[in-house]
Amino acid sequence: MSNPVSNHDVATKAHVDENSDGMNKVSKSGDTILGDLNIDGNRITGLPTGLASSGSDADSWAHS
Repeated sequence: MSNPVSNHDVATKAHVDENSDGMNKVSKSGDTILGDLNIDGNRITGLPTGLASSGSDADSWAHS
C-alpha cells in the first residue's frame, strides 16, 4: 500500500505512527487536556487518598 495523498486515502499503521504529531493522544506520563474529556461512564481510579496539593487537584472519595 502506498502512502496516503488525499484526505480520504487509507494509511498503514506504520505511516500513522511515523507521522503522528501527538494530537488526539494522551501520554501515560502526563499530559494537558485542552478540551472536554468524555470518559463514557468510566471511572477515574488511582487518585491519592491524602490531601490534594492545590484547590484545582482531583481528590478521592475516600478523602472527602
